[in-house]
Amino acid sequence: MQEEHGLRYIPQQWWEYRCSGDERRHFAQTDGLLLLPARKLCLLLEVKHSHTPESFWQVENLYMPLLGRYLRNSGWGLAAVEICKWFDPQTPFPVRPSLLEDLLSASPGKFSVHILNR
Repeated sequence: MQEEHGLRYIPQQWWEYRCSGDERRHFAQTDGLLLLPARKLCLLLEVKHSHTPESFWQVENLYMPLLGRYLRNSGWGLAAVEICKWFDPQTPFPVRPSLLEDLLSASPGKFSVHILNR
């Protein structure tokens, strides 16, 4: 990913945040971010060996709100993509994911899956 996208790819970024009503510091680490400046879009990349519903819940309940807060008022959009090696369409999943042949075609408002073994 780094070879192909250079500085636009940010691997394993740590984030510090606080929840309202809780003074403790919390930490989260995204698997990867890919910045697409021409589209003003940040791709949140969640990397898994196999397609799993846990990736959706992790992305929806932690990373999207966290990054959405970070990007607010910036004019940038945010799109989530699970990158996996194995995809079983029979895996129970909370939403119907959008399958991407091209990682760069991800869109905000959709949970997308990019399969690496194709």
